[in-house]
Amino acid sequence: MTGFDQEKIDSVFEFLQNEFPDCSITVTPQLDFWGFNFTLLCDNNLYHLTINESFLADHDTEQITKRFRIYNLPLLFSGKTNHRFIVRANGEIKDDGNIYESSK
Repeated sequence: MTGFDQEKIDSVFEFLQNEFPDCSITVTPQLDFWGFNFTLLCDNNLYHLTINESFLADHDTEQITKRFRIYNLPLLFSGKTNHRFIVRANGEIKDDGNIYESSK
């Protein structure tokens, strides 16, 4: 996939806004090593959701949000502040651990 599909990025952003209405959400539009990055700041808790480029390329917007609903992101994030969660190419979501501890 060259570049990215803005409609899919917007769909993920909208989904996150609906799931986390009290959070400030930002998206890094550039692709990095892991994928596209979404950052959520919720009551002084920071979460990073990184979505693999292949996952976005291989799924339409409906499939993407359906996968996120299966994982119940608010429950997945609960109690895991400062963690990075990675959506792999096959749609599995991996808790990549505390971003500050893993960067030491």
